[in-house]
Amino acid sequence: MELQPVDFSLHAKNQRNVVAAVVSTAGRRKSATALWWIGLSEGHTKPNRRRRDFRRQSRSRSYGVASGSVQDDHGRDCSVYGYVRRMKFFLTFSLACVGAALAETATDESAAVLRAERDGCVAYLRGDADTIAKFLTDDYTLTNSKGDITTAADDIEDAKTGRVHYDVFENYDMKVRVYGDHTAIVTGKTKVKGHAQGKPLDIIVQFTDTFVKQNGRWRLAAGHVSRLKE
Repeated sequence: MELQPVDFSLHAKNQRNVVAAVVSTAGRRKSATALWWIGLSEGHTKPNRRRRDFRRQSRSRSYGVASGSVQDDHGRDCSVYGYVRRMKFFLTFSLACVGAALAETATDESAAVLRAERDGCVAYLRGDADTIAKFLTDDYTLTNSKGDITTAADDIEDAKTGRVHYDVFENYDMKVRVYGDHTAIVTGKTKVKGHAQGKPLDIIVQFTDTFVKQNGRWRLAAGHVSRLKE
């Protein structure tokens, strides 16, 4: 049997025809894949590399963290990192403003309470019954170190009749605590000198006063005193 020589050029031609058929039917993307597979197209990996580079750049623009910040036409940072940084600054600034406002409000109320306390001392010193009536709440009570209780009516009557007269009525070492918008407690010492029902009076007491805010005015609602010195 005689062997026939193989025409390799014809074989290669047939192979190229097959590839052409695949390219024509598989579409643009599939044709590039087919050519890459059989190694007949040079530079077929470059489009894939360009697509990978484009996706990598897109992610960098989206996140703006790994590859640096992204800026707009005005030079402002438009990345997620820049947004978070701006929000952090805004929140910190807002909290600082709120804290400062609250601190200022507490300081103003404390000053108002102490001012009311001093005005009350002046009213007792002068025997001003009308001011004492405005200074005390209607249900005011005072408890002394013996457990005796006096009321607002008693103090007003003492001022009107003059049965209690003060030469010295002074508060000092005062500390104030404000609770909410309508309650405050003041602690301190009071030096009292004068006459009570014809008897000399010269004492120092430790006091605790409870104030309430009524109609925008701080008024004394309750007090407790303990004698420190005769």
